[in-house]
Amino acid sequence: MKRDKIFIGGIRWTAILFVAGLLGGASAYSQPQPIGLWEFNDSNNPAKATIGEELESFGEIFSIGGVSGNDKAVTVPTGSFYRCWHGVLANGGGEYVNQFSFVFDFRVPELGKWYAFYQTNADNANDADAFVNESGNIGVGATGYSSFAIQPQKWYRLIIAVDLAAGTIDYYLDGILIRASSGQSVDGRFALYTDAHDTPYCYFLADDNGEDGEMDISTIMMFDRGLTANEAAALKGPLGAEIAPIDPSIPVKPALAVSIGGAFENVVLTGSAFSIASSNVTHSLSTWQASADSNFTALAAAIDSGANLVSIPLENGRFAFGKTYYARVQYAGSNGKNSEFSDPVSFTLPPILGLKKLYLEDYESTAAGQLPSGWKAVSFSDAGGVEGYESWSVQPLDVLNALEYYPDYEANPPTVFDSQTPVAEGKSCHADSAAYGNPYFEAHLLSPVYNLSQVSNVYLIFNSDYFQNQDNIATVEYTIDGGDLSDGGSVTGTWLPLAYYLESADVTFDAQEKVDAAATFRPENIADGTQYAYVDYVFAALKTPLADLAPFIYPQVEENRMENKRFIRYRVPEADRQASVRFRWCYMGTWSWYWGIDNVQIWGDDGTKVDEWSIY
Repeated sequence: MKRDKIFIGGIRWTAILFVAGLLGGASAYSQPQPIGLWEFNDSNNPAKATIGEELESFGEIFSIGGVSGNDKAVTVPTGSFYRCWHGVLANGGGEYVNQFSFVFDFRVPELGKWYAFYQTNADNANDADAFVNESGNIGVGATGYSSFAIQPQKWYRLIIAVDLAAGTIDYYLDGILIRASSGQSVDGRFALYTDAHDTPYCYFLADDNGEDGEMDISTIMMFDRGLTANEAAALKGPLGAEIAPIDPSIPVKPALAVSIGGAFENVVLTGSAFSIASSNVTHSLSTWQASADSNFTALAAAIDSGANLVSIPLENGRFAFGKTYYARVQYAGSNGKNSEFSDPVSFTLPPILGLKKLYLEDYESTAAGQLPSGWKAVSFSDAGGVEGYESWSVQPLDVLNALEYYPDYEANPPTVFDSQTPVAEGKSCHADSAAYGNPYFEAHLLSPVYNLSQVSNVYLIFNSDYFQNQDNIATVEYTIDGGDLSDGGSVTGTWLPLAYYLESADVTFDAQEKVDAAATFRPENIADGTQYAYVDYVFAALKTPLADLAPFIYPQVEENRMENKRFIRYRVPEADRQASVRFRWCYMGTWSWYWGIDNVQIWGDDGTKVDEWSIY
């Protein structure tokens, strides 16, 4: 039944038709009825009221499809808004409307912007009185914001229950309390004008300075008192629909973004702000994962970080060029409960812009137990070990898999990087102290001499299948004057540093927690189980001051099969335009673990046209 415009109980009505579904099917006797209801279902006149006065429109507003197939809604762009002549009398012990509630069924297109719900100022000349902030949290400065953050492109039902007589403003989302505030004043900022004033209206979706981003609205309701928690819960979700309830004790599923600055930059994972409906639970832990598959059965990284950390860098060397990986994050609250993992985000490490691959040695054409043409192995291992493993040699994967100590005592795929991106494929060049046995093991691998006289911006790239022990050192050095190492131990040429891998306990740090190379490579720092100092394996120390070697010392995690598998990429600055460049890998240990290398590459700019290059 409809009636002409009349006053009922001091409230101006244009209709008393009530859609029970909007109140979750509750009867008028158990649930208060709104004094204003706008459903936006008439595309010719979206501002038409189901209950109360027709809204007054400002700016362009567009009719769109709503929450369900039969529902319609409006899109209200920035700068457009509605004026509401609500007709509610003064209440709550003041001269203004101090007790009321608004209900908004709303959706935002994206985060990173501000969105406004209502404005009490008659001239729309200051900030609105409730927002979605850039992170998706709901509230306003004077009441604080919810820790819960909404997601874009999703419909929600927001209830703002105002009772200034009690000093409270409460925010409910889909029936769950997400923010409670107290200490608000009667007839203060949040009170509404009445018919006793010259401006008996408020605004919906308005703000004075553009913080009213484009929002979709399916329903607005107004009540003439602050709703209780039970009444808010009975209103349910958008259109009064049954929805999966928000568990206020469980953190909200985060969103994730991945950024890569370039082929040699860290991969940075950034999660959305921690969000939870319960106001007394804080962010205690983030779990970040990267994987070679979208099901996350092949983890390239699984890192727990501390409270409130919503961004983390992953070492570039965990990831191969040109391969697709997936990342996700999960948050834990201080109550010990976990969110769902974020939706996976894929990323691919790009090739090196402006460079081409000039040399590749993948060892596939070399017989087992041998070395490729031009490569050289020099061993100073003690006698008594297992024959065939005293030095570097090419070995097939199935042979390595059968070794007792490769990679450890577990039946795990040994040369498969922790992302299941192989660091050893088919055949690789391998030095294995564990396979050799208990005697002292020292083996050097020297590459051919490369003529790079026409090449600039030189990089050495290889897959590193490494396992750190407490008494071993691994080194990578190069020479630009054809340096060599004889079987008798004579070192010729000038050697330059690329990397020195040591257990963290064998690395000395200064007061600023920076590597102290001179102290690390002091002659008294003897490798466990040997009579040799770690510096004895550093040929660059013959002509380079020890202090200058600090940037090339890489502390390693001991006894960690996964941590030390890497895709290594080193800039080789002194090799640019040099005709006699050679690389050396050295592995020393006493019944330690192993080091294998594969897919050794030299990249650089040889002056040819980019469109002639074959990147892979």
